Amino acid sequence: MKKIAIITGGSLPIPATKGGGVEGLIEILINENEVNGDFEFTVFTIADKDAISKQYDYKHTKFVNISESRIVRNIVVKINNYLYSINRRTVKKPWLMLQLPFSHKVLKIGSWSDFDAVLVEANFNIVQCLKKNGVKKILYHAHYNDVHPGLTQFDMLRYNYGYSFIDVNISVSKYLQRNIREVIKRDLEYLVIENCTFPYKKIDDVEKFRMYEHYGIPRDKLVYMYSGRVAPEKGVTQFLSAFKNLNGMKEICAVIVGGIFYSDNTENEYLKSLKEIAKQCTNPVIFTGYVEHKEMLKLWQVANIAVLPTYDVEEAAGLVVLEALMAGIPVIHTDSGGMGEYSNQECAVMIPRGKDFIRRLSDEMEHLGTDLELLENMRKGARRCSQQWSIRNYYCKLRDILNQETEGMI
Repeated sequence: MKKIAIITGGSLPIPATKGGGVEGLIEILINENEVNGDFEFTVFTIADKDAISKQYDYKHTKFVNISESRIVRNIVVKINNYLYSINRRTVKKPWLMLQLPFSHKVLKIGSWSDFDAVLVEANFNIVQCLKKNGVKKILYHAHYNDVHPGLTQFDMLRYNYGYSFIDVNISVSKYLQRNIREVIKRDLEYLVIENCTFPYKKIDDVEKFRMYEHYGIPRDKLVYMYSGRVAPEKGVTQFLSAFKNLNGMKEICAVIVGGIFYSDNTENEYLKSLKEIAKQCTNPVIFTGYVEHKEMLKLWQVANIAVLPTYDVEEAAGLVVLEALMAGIPVIHTDSGGMGEYSNQECAVMIPRGKDFIRRLSDEMEHLGTDLELLENMRKGARRCSQQWSIRNYYCKLRDILNQETEGMI
């Protein structure tokens, strides 16, 4: 059985007890491997007591739990920001940075020659050190749109240097792959594996009633739901502004699901500003805070329309789009990055950003919310569309890549 190391970013644990899109995908991968027994995985993850309690259930995955001081991590981040600022203006050395405490401990612990390959999940800075530690093959799984045209000359130098240690790049969308290929002028394998999400189990009326009661969602209203980080770049302000334009409609409500950073339920100035806009809406606006992913699979099922108006950032892919579609929920989303690759016209409405965006968003929200025949047809379309991104397809594609790239290494 081939031995594969999986290195996370070290921010959130595996299993994904604290949420996180990348962490959820890693959990899906190791869960499917438990059924199939194709690999012996070793997962390097940040230590978390809730995650550790679930790790005992795995037979084909070992976990290396690494403790990290958040204070030290923050200090290293600040030092790296300072080094970066000086480096890009003066010496221009792409390797000049400190490893975060998590990554530093990973490099110390791992006996890398024992592994047939290392799958690095969204931890780009560690790759330059792995090859020097005897790693046979590095597969980098790119989840974020940090490598794209328009970078400074120094950043292009920095990313090209990092990619010189990578054998295979796996992107979560064609959009992201195009960006990386345009910046990285190197001869390596560029592959695409679209995301998937945990399977949905249809909840009964009793469970739906619990959802309504627990989160304070009115049962007799059409629900527009946003899910994701509550941050300015995600377009939550635009969502609420568009919802406010629907003050003339009756029997509707808006639900905003998420914390300011994944499981962080603290209230910052931005969240306060959203609640001020909510006060100007004649229809109810509910803020649920962070909801654990498995609970989110249930909560989607009380929504009628998903509104995902990412505005000031280019999304690498459409994971939240996919989550909504798998629950049979039509989606209104923007033309941000790779989001459109996870939907089509029979299940989603894509709105270009720019002039009159809020008006166009509110118009589409009203149209879909009042044309019940269209809404039902798009619900059916959502389920059909989502089937192509099943967990089985995701696992088989990644399994085949890992087998191909480690052929002859046993």
